Amino acid sequence: MKGMHGKGQSCLGAKFSFGPLKKLYNNTVEGDIDFIPLEQRVGLLDPKLADLNVAFDTLVRFAGNKNFTIKDSHDNRIRGFALKLFGVETEFKKLNLTYNQLKLADIPSYDQPDNAQYVFGDFNFSAAQEVGHLDLLHVAIGSGEGFDDIPHFSTDSVENATNPPANIFVARNVENYYNGFVLGGAPFPNLGELTKTHQNPLDYIYGTASALRLGRGGAMKLHWAACPGESEKVRNVYSNLTEAWKDPNYFLTNLRETIENATYFRMCGYIQLQDNPCTEPIENPVDRWLTRSINVFELTFPMQQVLDYNTFCDNTVFQPYRTILEHQPLGFINRVRHAVYQYANQFRLILNNGVTETETSGQAAYSIGQATCPFGYSSVSKGMRPKYQGHPILSASQVFSSQYGEIPPAQPDSSSSFCTTDSECQLPFGVNSECEQQGGNCFGFPI
Repeated sequence: MKGMHGKGQSCLGAKFSFGPLKKLYNNTVEGDIDFIPLEQRVGLLDPKLADLNVAFDTLVRFAGNKNFTIKDSHDNRIRGFALKLFGVETEFKKLNLTYNQLKLADIPSYDQPDNAQYVFGDFNFSAAQEVGHLDLLHVAIGSGEGFDDIPHFSTDSVENATNPPANIFVARNVENYYNGFVLGGAPFPNLGELTKTHQNPLDYIYGTASALRLGRGGAMKLHWAACPGESEKVRNVYSNLTEAWKDPNYFLTNLRETIENATYFRMCGYIQLQDNPCTEPIENPVDRWLTRSINVFELTFPMQQVLDYNTFCDNTVFQPYRTILEHQPLGFINRVRHAVYQYANQFRLILNNGVTETETSGQAAYSIGQATCPFGYSSVSKGMRPKYQGHPILSASQVFSSQYGEIPPAQPDSSSSFCTTDSECQLPFGVNSECEQQGGNCFGFPI
């Protein structure tokens, strides 16, 4: 959700491939420790994808922190890693595989909370289905080191990469948050649950935290980390975190330093299978699964220009339910996410791009991002606010044809333009915006 992963680092192009899955299927038989049951070889685990060396162009968005702050160190644990796989339906049809994409729900105005109805009048939120695309969403998780003396996940060797991570998200300052949600570990988190702090987003382990369906009778969790040996390619500009935190965009700085100086960088995708619904529960995501990590996917970033977080990247929309039936999100967290993500996605697209009539200096004006400190129409009484003036906004990825590294540059009037001070990041008018009080009302001005 953008409220949790609001400050993006960058969007990159990558290839999603099935080399490890092909090797696994060719070298395991029933009874082997990493054998995947035949009935669970569905969706992205279908043997045809592996056998025929299918690969998907993928848009990867690294994000973290909140939009109304600029310092990547604001919270050392909130890190997002989202994948958008393009052309999945096309490849499935080529291989005569059934493609059952879930339909995202629209949110009519009468189903929106009171504050949403106030902001948008009777505007109905329409879901961007993006038929044929598939989204995989992850958050930074813990390795499990120091957790009940169980061997923890690590990519310092292939063997250690088979250990289970702590596939939950626990912030160090967990006492400041609501407990028991995706943050987990409350009220007294085990030290092994905490995700470590790194300078570079490529150093983190990212996981789904909650479970995904695996066919008709199975479930899995998915996590990603730099493949064994790839961490040697990670390059950090700063000698330590103290120095890095002096750069408000140190994650982007270090990501750029790595990707632009490596021929390629590989991340490995691992699944954990649910062996027993009692020991690997679905409903409560904070219960750690201890089943083995099985490497099945690979994500390859070619050398490319790492652009500032820009209009295109901010206008992409990721949704955990933009997936296929075989991998439907499971558990109460995901049931909540369906509605929350749908609302947050449309809200952000409208906020960034909606052209609406907004009061500025006492007269109507049109501007990118109608929100003015923070919602515009600040002198209009509640209940009298007019209906949202714009049209349903399409996500950039809905009409995007993936090409390596060809992510469009930022626009000067983007609400997501590169910014370097708190005041520049707090408003939707881009760099050099400021707020002014007039007659008790707050207005934003691009200057």
